[in-house]
Amino acid sequence: MVGEATAAFDRSRCGDQGVTSDGGDFGTQLKSPFDAKYFLLWSLFNSLRRKFVQRTIKVRLTNFVPYSLKIASNEKVLLLIFFMNYQTFLLSLVAGASILVGAGCASSTARPSSTSASVTVAPAVDTSDWKTYENPFCSISLKYPKDAAVVSSSQRSVIISSQEDADKQNIQEGEAPSAYYIHMECKSLEDAVRENGSNFSSDSSRITNLIEFFAANTNPSIQKIGAGMVGGQPAIAAHIGASQWYSLWLDRGNVTVFDFSYAQTAAEISPIQQAILSSIVLTK
Repeated sequence: MVGEATAAFDRSRCGDQGVTSDGGDFGTQLKSPFDAKYFLLWSLFNSLRRKFVQRTIKVRLTNFVPYSLKIASNEKVLLLIFFMNYQTFLLSLVAGASILVGAGCASSTARPSSTSASVTVAPAVDTSDWKTYENPFCSISLKYPKDAAVVSSSQRSVIISSQEDADKQNIQEGEAPSAYYIHMECKSLEDAVRENGSNFSSDSSRITNLIEFFAANTNPSIQKIGAGMVGGQPAIAAHIGASQWYSLWLDRGNVTVFDFSYAQTAAEISPIQQAILSSIVLTK
C-alpha cells in the first residue's frame, strides 16, 4: 500500500493528475486545490529525503506508525510519515510564519519613540538694568532689582527686599522685614563664636575656622545641612533661626553669612534670589 502511494505521488508531481491512490489513508484523487501545495511540499520533502538517504539515517518507527508495519525502505518510511502528518506540517509552517511576523512587529513597536517629553524651563531673569550694591568693609558687591528696596544697610550688613514687601510691613528705621530677597552680614570668627554663646560641645576658644565651628556647634537655630558656592568659593550651607531659612556661610578671614527668606533649601530659592546670589563678586 505504501509503495503504491509513493508511486502515485511520484507520478503526480511529474504532471499526471489522473492517478488515484487506493491506500486506505489517502483514498482521494490528487485533483484538488491542494495539488499545488502538495507539489511544493513534496519538493521540499524530496530534497530533505535525499539528504537523509545519502547519510543512511535509520528511522525508528516506534512513535510514528504501528509496529506491525514491515517497511524496509527508508524512503518509503519517511514518505509515509510525511503523508500521515502533512496537516500538522502545514500548521507548523503557518505557525512559524506567524511567529516571525509577530517578532518583527514586536521589535518595531519596542523601539522607543523619537518624540521626547517636553521640559519646562523657567525663563532666565534679566539683570541688565539691575542696580549694584558694594560693601568695601566686607569686600563684596552684588546686583539687585532696580525696583527693590535696600531696607537696612550698615558697614557690616545689608537687607534687600522687594519694595512691595517693604511697604506692606511698614518698616521702621533699624527694623528688618520678615520677607526679603537676601540678608548679608560679615563678622569676625570671634564674633560668630561669641554670639553662639555656650552652644558648643567643646572648648570654643580652640575654634579656628568655620569647619570647627559647625563641628562643635550644638545650637538648634544653626544647623549645617550641606555645602554650596558663593562667588566661586566653597561655602557651608545651614539652616538658621526659628524659620530655618537657608543660608550660606563663607570663611575668608572673616565670616560672611548670606540668608534667604522663605527658602529652606537651595531648590526653594526664588529665581530673583538665585540671580542675586549668582551676581555676588568677592572683591578681595
